[in-house]
Amino acid sequence: MGHDVALMPKLRSTQTVIAETRGLLAQTRYRIAACRRLLNPSWRIGGASDRRAPRRAKESALLHIERWNGHGADPLAAEYIITYGSSNGGSGTVLLSKQSGLLALREFLEGIGLAPEKVTAACQVLAEAPRHRIADVRLTQAARHRLRL
Repeated sequence: MGHDVALMPKLRSTQTVIAETRGLLAQTRYRIAACRRLLNPSWRIGGASDRRAPRRAKESALLHIERWNGHGADPLAAEYIITYGSSNGGSGTVLLSKQSGLLALREFLEGIGLAPEKVTAACQVLAEAPRHRIADVRLTQAARHRLRL
């Protein structure tokens, strides 16, 4: 019992470091995606991956949403990073947006034509977890044009 009490500060410290590291990882992914879009216009087209041809508009991909402020942040006020593309650890993904707050995220997801049930599910998951993936997302031509993809 005495060992459990002595380990609690170390456990809290470890959990804090993990949360901070996840936040730094999300910031790094955002910065990489932002740099790719700004420095090389071809990254706007399907991630400019040299391993396969760019995605066509009718193909589906993963929509990645990460809470930038980490695991302990208030979901209603947190920053969210939304990327679209493959599941290869960021290779072939395109930064779509950065939204402040869960309500702004909901509006963005609805604005790109995501099904209402997927939007609701994503918001519910992100209220509890720092990241969420939505499979088989197809961006319409209008959404691609609005996002300048």
